[in-house]
Amino acid sequence: MKGVTFRRCGCRDPGTGKKYKEGQCPRLLSNKRADRDHGSWWGRFDAPRGANGRRRQPRLGPFATQKDAENAIAAEITRLGAGGDISDKKMLVRDYLQSWLEGKRSLKPTTFESTRSRSGCISSRHSATSAYATCANITSARW
Repeated sequence: MKGVTFRRCGCRDPGTGKKYKEGQCPRLLSNKRADRDHGSWWGRFDAPRGANGRRRQPRLGPFATQKDAENAIAAEITRLGAGGDISDKKMLVRDYLQSWLEGKRSLKPTTFESTRSRSGCISSRHSATSAYATCANITSARW
């Protein structure tokens, strides 16, 4: 696993009103002294592939200095190498509940089964609240 550091900012293109692509802000590319501290330092590293086999490159930041970003990348890579788990920010509520349940085998069978059936109600296209409403229509039991 390896990592890189880069600067990011929240500036917008005055012509389009959209945010500049990563690293494309003119002030980040400028050599002017006034722009030297523009933006924040971030880090990105290659994490182990996900369950679906896709490449994952989590971002870490913001940091005040490049050295802080490099240290954070090194710490995260070390943590992952020691068997730590990567936090997946794009995980769906449904998938989280199912993975959480896998570690909760000590629950009473009725609690385990009712929670498992309710987590199956959550669709990938619904938010947690609309999924709750959908499940409430399917089952009369309360969460």
